[in-house]
Amino acid sequence: MIDWPYVEAILEWSQRGPNAATEDWLVARGFQFVPMREGLLVTGSRSAFERAFEIDLEHAEPPVRLEIPGDLGEAVASMTIPAPRRITST
Repeated sequence: MIDWPYVEAILEWSQRGPNAATEDWLVARGFQFVPMREGLLVTGSRSAFERAFEIDLEHAEPPVRLEIPGDLGEAVASMTIPAPRRITST
């Protein structure tokens, strides 16, 4: 269940990416991102993810594969909210 207010997702570029229009789309919807080798680490509020990707994350169990909006279809191969990592003590 995704009950935290802050969400991280991995965006994987398609063979056509990277793409400035995709980055503009993300910023316009309140996301921040950090470039990675094959994509972006996208961060934002849970509500921003729910609005932008038309999904209810209240009862979702990570990993969650997000449906790519048509505006991003050519540049983005996939976008996933991974399961959170756990820090364990020894």
